[in-house]
Amino acid sequence: MRWTALALALVCCLSWSCDGGSPIAPRSAGRLVVFVHWQDQGVPDRRLEIVELHLTQLTDSAGIADFLLPAGKYTLRAHVNMGGPGGFTDVSVTVKLGATERVEVADCLPCVGSS
Repeated sequence: MRWTALALALVCCLSWSCDGGSPIAPRSAGRLVVFVHWQDQGVPDRRLEIVELHLTQLTDSAGIADFLLPAGKYTLRAHVNMGGPGGFTDVSVTVKLGATERVEVADCLPCVGSS
């Protein structure tokens, strides 16, 4: 019995590390890829949140962020300059098991100076 528990614990640890430390196994999830842009140019360092899961990422140098999420409906909150600095845009997204959902969010770089 003791060896069975030890073997089970080892298998669980190995499967965790093989998934790159992600708490969500790829086989039970979908992917959300977000592109934040201004005039078709990616905007880096924009904060994106999955509101329901309290997950946050910044866009990379190309304006892209990639979330691995359980299948479901979510609110993507993009902290972009639409409406002036400090604003955000909410987008409803549905992530399907094994699928990739792509979302584009427009930013407004000239809006930084407006009030």
